[in-house]
Amino acid sequence: MFNVARRRQGKLQEVLFTEGQQVKKGDVLAKIDPRLFQAALDQAKAKKAQDIAQFTSASKDLERSNTLVKSNITRSRSSTSSRARSISSAP
Repeated sequence: MFNVARRRQGKLQEVLFTEGQQVKKGDVLAKIDPRLFQAALDQAKAKKAQDIAQFTSASKDLERSNTLVKSNITRSRSSTSSRARSISSAP
């Protein structure tokens, strides 16, 4: 004899045993309404998709920023070199 304890919360949809029936480990004893769990799963999937979209956008922003920084450094070096040449060639 043993007690059956719940490991999940939810509305009991169906009981699959009768009192006194022999059951063994792994037997399904009851079914819980899956709608609550499905809603939580759908919400988690939507959040994951949102997080992936944010990550992709941030990655592209970082790539653009790095390109601009490199471009700006190149321009800065180029203009510094030009100024140095101008100064050295000045009479």
